[in-house]
Amino acid sequence: MLVPGMALGVDPLRGYVHLMTRSGRLIDGRPQRAILRLDDRLRFLEGFTLDVPAGRMVYLARREIALVIDDEDRFHACPLRSATAATPGP
Repeated sequence: MLVPGMALGVDPLRGYVHLMTRSGRLIDGRPQRAILRLDDRLRFLEGFTLDVPAGRMVYLARREIALVIDDEDRFHACPLRSATAATPGP
């Protein structure tokens, strides 16, 4: 898989790479953005679509949150918790 990346974030705690790119869809005539989670060998694990026209991203590994900045320089917090991750018991 080869995709143009717009921003990159590394999760050293889990060995993931997060790549922000276009999803291939258009929302209101603008390209939708997505964040791809890749493993340490750059194999696709999961994808997260964004509801904002993001251009830049910072990944906070301990919180599993991507901070994305839209075209008007507003920050948006996007949780990137895996749907398949185990949740702690009571």
